[in-house]
Amino acid sequence: MASLTVMIFLLSSLACSFAADQGLNLTRYSEDEVKGCYIHNQTLGICFDVKLNGDIKIEKTIGEQIVRYLILGPEMFFYQVLDQAFIG
Repeated sequence: MASLTVMIFLLSSLACSFAADQGLNLTRYSEDEVKGCYIHNQTLGICFDVKLNGDIKIEKTIGEQIVRYLILGPEMFFYQVLDQAFIG
């Protein structure tokens, strides 16, 4: 009976620790920048960093960059999706 109680406690603790990481977690939220991650589960999630100056970065939670957008100057920008980069 005691081992069952311990097992239920461990499983419920584990479930709560996974649930706490899910959802939208902002690490920075200001007028100039919004930065954080959206975690759906252990294998599906994205992190983002959006700045007022037009700099946008979206990457996987493992750090692999998905999208990058930079304003380089008047009417000029840099856009990268996965490993394909464009300047316009």
